[in-house]
Amino acid sequence: MKNDDFMKLLQDPEFRNSPLGELQATLQEAFKQYEWRIRSERIKAGIREAKLRKTGKAE
Repeated sequence: MKNDDFMKLLQDPEFRNSPLGELQATLQEAFKQYEWRIRSERIKAGIREAKLRKTGKAE
C-alpha cells in the first residue's frame, strides 16, 4: 500500500469507526504521549546538566 493510499484510508470515516481504525487511533495517541514523555525527560536532563555545570563553575 502506498503512503498516499494509507493517508486516504485514515481519513475515511468508515475505516476510523472500524476496530482497525480505532486501534490505529489508539496507537497514534499512545505514540504522541510517548514522544512528549521522551522530550520532557530530555529537557529535564538538559536542565539538570546545566545546573551541575553552573554549580561546578561556581565552586
